[in-house]
Amino acid sequence: MKKLTKKSIVFLAMMLLMLTGAFASLAFSNGTSITAEASVQPFGANGQTNYLELFQFTRIGTTNNATVRARDRNIVMANVPSEIVLNNVTLTVTEVTTSGFVGMPNLRHVGLPDTVVRIHPMAFQNNPNLRRVVMPKVENIGLNAFANNPNLRRIVIPESTLIIANNILLNNNTTIYTAQQVARVGWAANWNVRSGQVRHPVKFDETPSLAMDFHPDNYGGLYAVVGIQLWNQSELRPANPIVIPAYFPCDEGIARPVLAISPMAFASNYVMSIIFEYSNNPIRMYSFAFADLTADSVEFNRDVNFAYFDESFNGSQFADATVDSILLPDTIIEIPFNMFGESSVSNLQFGQYNPNHKDGLVVLPYGVEKIWAQAFSWAYNLHHLIIPESVVYAGWVPYENQNLYGASGRSIIDGWNLPQTVVVPFAENAVPTGWAPNWAYSAGYGVVVFKTDLQFNIYYANLFGVANSVYNPLTFTASTPTFNIHAPQSRRQGNYIFAYWEWYVLDCVCVVHICDEYCDEYDCEIYYDYECNCYGLRRERVDAIPQGTVGHIRMYARWISHTWIYKIVSNGTGAFDVFVANNRNDRHVIHTVIQNVSIQDAINAINLDAGGQDVVILFG
Repeated sequence: MKKLTKKSIVFLAMMLLMLTGAFASLAFSNGTSITAEASVQPFGANGQTNYLELFQFTRIGTTNNATVRARDRNIVMANVPSEIVLNNVTLTVTEVTTSGFVGMPNLRHVGLPDTVVRIHPMAFQNNPNLRRVVMPKVENIGLNAFANNPNLRRIVIPESTLIIANNILLNNNTTIYTAQQVARVGWAANWNVRSGQVRHPVKFDETPSLAMDFHPDNYGGLYAVVGIQLWNQSELRPANPIVIPAYFPCDEGIARPVLAISPMAFASNYVMSIIFEYSNNPIRMYSFAFADLTADSVEFNRDVNFAYFDESFNGSQFADATVDSILLPDTIIEIPFNMFGESSVSNLQFGQYNPNHKDGLVVLPYGVEKIWAQAFSWAYNLHHLIIPESVVYAGWVPYENQNLYGASGRSIIDGWNLPQTVVVPFAENAVPTGWAPNWAYSAGYGVVVFKTDLQFNIYYANLFGVANSVYNPLTFTASTPTFNIHAPQSRRQGNYIFAYWEWYVLDCVCVVHICDEYCDEYDCEIYYDYECNCYGLRRERVDAIPQGTVGHIRMYARWISHTWIYKIVSNGTGAFDVFVANNRNDRHVIHTVIQNVSIQDAINAINLDAGGQDVVILFG
């Protein structure tokens, strides 16, 4: 249930429709209507939606209930709040007023809260692009409520519906789902009339199908995932994952590759999880595709390209989404505008899924080149963002006209404060070359950590209980002068002695392969695979850590077995001098002096002192 206090992109955006001699208006969550030529501000100053600018609410008499109608006629997506505050009084939204959303050419999706129990006559009439309606607890539906909506292909009549007037779906082509076995007494005789004597098909006593739409849409002529049946938090969401296939059998019986996710395809839905099956072909993800989605997880098993919304806007793919886990391919080359803005994602991974991944940690894959403005803004469940050196462009606004932000760009991390951190381990100043001056503007003090500020840890392994040298540091920064790594306090361990320190190096050879070429009437794209053949980890000797090194380091002690050669000779005074020689370098040192003992006692003492090492004894 959505309330006013929840930050939300209730009205995400509207299609940028080119009209003859004019541009269509755009309506966003701050209620501002702008033209396609202007820059876009998808959030208000504090990231909170102002419902009063987008809806008109009217109190019903002296009750604490209210009706709702659209104030902004250019919206694409309408999720009505369950409560609103008018004149310091909290009102429950219970009704959609007569003609409240009539004649809105861009309206595509409607989500009513479970507090709305009545839809008045003609409430959603004459909306040519309306595709989905969620009304989980509606009891009364008025005359012509959804008439003249040719793209409303399916609708669910909830069990709560007691009264339905005539012709609610007049002149549509809609399949009706209802859990009722037969029409109720309060449903009018012509409630499901299409035109004349023709009626819409009604699937009684049937759980609504997910009914994914796959068909060529207005997005490059690709077969696209246009959307699925809307589910509401109050309804029983699907118990199984929704699987998006790589191929879909179209009307003519031919399996067509699914190559696109249309704008708002999964927006404002409530499902368990969404899984995209593996395919060699990338899939285009359009703006707002998963905005305001509630789900446990979204998983991509194929490459993803981010596509522009009418060639002028690209972003908000997961904006305001309540998704715990998102798995994206590690081949992406950009993070679009506002992609995760205000989302609650906590487990964001790239490439292969790691069940031990630390929640809140985001390690962008090497190969990401652009991070657009507001990409991670107000994403409070993300705690640490690591930016790779491949990023050459950050904080800019992806519009033809950037007058709203000027030449300074916009922060990618609005609202971030400690203990949240953004690590830029390759940069020594606040603005790397190519990044917008305001790429981190508005983030709290200390959130951004640069190369010269970042403290890294050194871990010493394979010591086998031997104490490390007190001169070996445990931390360092990139600005720390070059320093040597010392041997452990004891160079001997059993029949081994310390040789040197090692660290791991990964041997890889990377090659670019051209995989496929796809052309349509708009453009051509070349798909390629960046293949890396890695020959495994190898250890490399290291004696010192040079200045400028970044990243945590794990050092491994290298031990080698030794045979110790003892030579016992009489010193002429009744005692024996015992010499020890390292068989590797024939270094001779006096090991011990044993006086006034027999030779056998001296041998026994040497064996005990050698601690089980290989011992060769020579008599001089």
